[in-house]
Amino acid sequence: MIKIQIVEDEKKIANIVKKYLAREGYRTKISSDGEKALKDFNKFDPDLLILDRMLPNKSGDEVLKWINRIKEIPVIMLTAKDKEDEILNGFKIGVDDYITKPFSPRILVERVKNILKRSDRVSFKDNIIFDSFEMYTSSMEVKIDDKMIGSFSAKEFEILYLLAKNPTRIFSREQIYDIIFKNSDSFYRTIDTHIKNIRKKIEKNPKNPKFIHTVYGKGYKFEIKQ
Repeated sequence: MIKIQIVEDEKKIANIVKKYLAREGYRTKISSDGEKALKDFNKFDPDLLILDRMLPNKSGDEVLKWINRIKEIPVIMLTAKDKEDEILNGFKIGVDDYITKPFSPRILVERVKNILKRSDRVSFKDNIIFDSFEMYTSSMEVKIDDKMIGSFSAKEFEILYLLAKNPTRIFSREQIYDIIFKNSDSFYRTIDTHIKNIRKKIEKNPKNPKFIHTVYGKGYKFEIKQ
């Protein structure tokens, strides 16, 4: 059974989300503040996290940064803020999707289903092997020159996989967005943020990339530069 941790200090909202997720057969755990979220996370070991940004004791951002150090997990962040810069900052620290309060529980459930489906699809795809670059889908890791890298968010790994699976093909921001972020409140600019984060992890010099290249006016492509 898929386990979902709900980190939300507003009891009414948390219980409504729990109710709707339970109807779909998900096992849930409610954590009412940031400190409790960390303790519950270790014991419950969820498959997906629904995380409120504004929490007592530790903020949602702090909770996510801590969790990212120990496990890669899909994250939907709940927020009362809809400022673009704040949402972009969330993607930088590993948020996979955003939903702004007030929200429809039914829409949230569909977001959960979509993220879990995408995670499943990644796990069943073939590994990608080049001379100096390897992607392992089951563990969401990349091996570059015998060095293993595993600190990718679900979205980052999907974007990198999409590009690497289609070497030299140029994908526009709109194409990447439509494939990876469908049914989301995200912005096209989030693609640039994710690409920047991916480059930091796989490139020795992100400003002079070896793997992911910007094709100005068109988009991005994967090509190993010798």
